[in-house]
Amino acid sequence: MSPIDFLMGIDQYYFCWTLQEKLSNLFMQRNLFITNVEHLKISSNLGDGERIGDKLRITNDRLFIEKVITPTFYKIAGDLETHFLKTTGAVAYSIEETQPFPNDEAANSFLVEHLVEVRSFLQMLWLVKDNSVNVDLGYLEHPHKSTLATKTNITRNSIAHIFSTSRGEVLTTEFSREELRKARQLFREFSGGTKLKFQIAIDEGLSRFERAFYFMQAARASSDLGVKIANYCICFETLFSTDVQELSHKLGERIACFLEKDLANRISVFQTIKKAYAVRSKVIHGSKGSPKAAAQIKEGSVSCDNIVRRILLRIIEEPSFQKYFLGAPSDKDFEDYFITLILT
Repeated sequence: MSPIDFLMGIDQYYFCWTLQEKLSNLFMQRNLFITNVEHLKISSNLGDGERIGDKLRITNDRLFIEKVITPTFYKIAGDLETHFLKTTGAVAYSIEETQPFPNDEAANSFLVEHLVEVRSFLQMLWLVKDNSVNVDLGYLEHPHKSTLATKTNITRNSIAHIFSTSRGEVLTTEFSREELRKARQLFREFSGGTKLKFQIAIDEGLSRFERAFYFMQAARASSDLGVKIANYCICFETLFSTDVQELSHKLGERIACFLEKDLANRISVFQTIKKAYAVRSKVIHGSKGSPKAAAQIKEGSVSCDNIVRRILLRIIEEPSFQKYFLGAPSDKDFEDYFITLILT
């Protein structure tokens, strides 16, 4: 092949590649994903939104939300749903380009994927502080504000969990912009990738940390404080247990030494875990309650919620712990680690 033929071949390849890219761009469409975030108050106006992931944003600016919602959206979604989006504390949204969806199933999958991403971010808000922030119905307008004579579709779905606070309450919690950014940092560094897959609890591919996160969600989704505590205890077991002998005592020791250096603080954590297991036993075995027990359960739920949060944050923020909780150490290596931690 002569140099001229070679150069002509490159030129033809480049032309075809450029033409293909331009044709592909011609058939791209803009989509709007939007969902209301309930029981969240943000202390400052976020304008067009605080970025969460690559595309996802969260905003409380009602004027901006009104600009995003089109007359077509209003017509299809209806007055009640549109009014809710415009007046809620905040919305999560994205505006991004994709190929047109080939069918309703593809559009719904895109929508659910974005709802899962929002839910993951809300879990990071819980790592910042206790709350009952929830995500409700999600909408996908495709295409969004199209200038072409194409039909606009609205896909709607929900993966809602009714999360409550550690006291079993559903109430509005205020977050500052700095707290949102802390949650965003946790989301980007940890859950934005593949480290939190939110699969079934007994999936053999899940780490201790991921299984604990699963049961933490179950605790937050329970309105019964006794059941909350029972699920917090499962979190403790998932993270720290290797056998069932003297379970509450061994877990109390390990968690106390993992979280605290001061002896008095270690004793306090140890006693909290023991009390939590006493409540768990009563709940699981159907014991009769009392006003005194109800007060103890409320206090225990708040304490357990705080301990689980501290444990998960410590694992996230300290890479040296991740090989034990995110990796797959043998039971012997895990036992040896805690024997060394407790006895030194």
